Parts: sequence; C-alpha cells; structure tokens
Amino acid sequence: MIVSESAIGVWQYLFDVAGLGLGLIGALLFAAVSLNHQMVRASLVAFAIYTAGHFVYQELHFDGSAAHVISGSLIVEFLLAVSLLALTPRLKQRHARVPARSGGRPRVSEMSGTL
Repeated sequence: MIVSESAIGVWQYLFDVAGLGLGLIGALLFAAVSLNHQMVRASLVAFAIYTAGHFVYQELHFDGSAAHVISGSLIVEFLLAVSLLALTPRLKQRHARVPARSGGRPRVSEMSGTL
C-alpha cells in the first residue's frame, strides 16, 4: 500500500488529492514501524475511507482505460486495507502476551539457569 500510494501520490501531486495520500503514507509508515495497535487500526481505517472516496471520485469524473486502471488499483488497496484491519486483533493479542519490563535489571524468572 505504501509503495503504490507513493507512486500514485507523487504523479498526481498537482492534479488530485495526493497531498492527503502523501499524509496517509506518513501515518502508515509510522504505524508499520511502531506496531501500536491503535495507530495501526486508525491508519488502516483512514486509508480505507480515503481509497473508497477516491474511487467514487475517479468513477464519477473520469472515463477511459487509465481511469479503470486507477479505479482497479484503488479497489485492491481498499481490500488490502480492510483485510489487514481484520488481522489487527492478532496484533493486540501479541502485545498483551509480551510482559512489560520496568527498569534495566532482569527479573528472577527471566534469569533461569544463569548465576
């Protein structure tokens, strides 16, 4: 999603709502690096809403084979965002299982077998 939106965003920067697309790239990159459950979900929901709106705009205002290619890529991006959104509960479960550590010293239970 990030790569395809970057390519489309740079090309359309002066002609369409690509500034919004480029902003979403930043949010998606931050979410991908941080893997914060809420940030990932918010970024994917925002991206899905953006692609759905952009798809409607493309269909209402443009015609021809190039418009169909862009519309097709927007459908794929929307489905990918929704599919990834469906997987985000697994990310939350993964973070719930990781024990939080405080301080720099390991716990006794973490030191099994070391003296």
